[in-house]
Amino acid sequence: MSTTTPDNSRDPDQKAIVEEFLSQGKDPFDRTIVEQIFVERGGEKIYNKIILESESWYAMPNLWPLPSSQNHFVAICQRNIKTPFELEKEEWHGLMETVRTLTHDHSIRKGAFCMRFGVPEISGTTVTHLHGHLIKAVQKETVDFFVGPRDGMPSTPGFNQELREDVQFQNKFWNVRTSTDQRLVFKMEFKNEPLCDIWNLTPLEWEEFRTTVEGIAKKFQIGGGAICIRFDTLNGIDAWLLSPAKNEKFIFQIKN
Repeated sequence: MSTTTPDNSRDPDQKAIVEEFLSQGKDPFDRTIVEQIFVERGGEKIYNKIILESESWYAMPNLWPLPSSQNHFVAICQRNIKTPFELEKEEWHGLMETVRTLTHDHSIRKGAFCMRFGVPEISGTTVTHLHGHLIKAVQKETVDFFVGPRDGMPSTPGFNQELREDVQFQNKFWNVRTSTDQRLVFKMEFKNEPLCDIWNLTPLEWEEFRTTVEGIAKKFQIGGGAICIRFDTLNGIDAWLLSPAKNEKFIFQIKN
């Protein structure tokens, strides 16, 4: 069953909808009802609209796009699970295909895919039904994606400090670096030449990323947080696994 956390909502309308679903014990990402959800803006009702669907995922524009975003899509797992570590291998690769199609169809050459998971008090998610956000910022602007409770103390984890290479995770395709201040901050860097597009990753490279993230989460018993992957045509891939401390809120910045 999906859990909703109204206090993590960014918008009053969103909070009201989440509270209504919570009171009814319903899942707002239930495929059979998701397109019944709408917001009213300027006297017009704007409904959720699924624009892409496969056996394991469906995607739609976010009714509440983040400030400074040019594109903001939500990719939602067809199964009601709470973490990416519950995904079957085929579902993980289905996610890659879903986002690959969205980036191609909407010409997103620079942006990020961010997926909160697990305990809402740690991750900051509003709905625990597994879903991710594909975001492209407006030119020369920055989108702030928060990981952690809305009222948490903000910080930018590891982005401006030296990260040490973690020899615990020996991979063929990915280097793993960890925060030097003992926080659960992990950066994964692609070893080969920078890719022009993250979704050009081969199935083997994508699969090793999945097993690496799962291995880190298991070793450090990560109960909640987010996987955030930035990509652009010049600088390649920049992936993070973030799990903030209690009452802390990480800010993951997406620039264009």
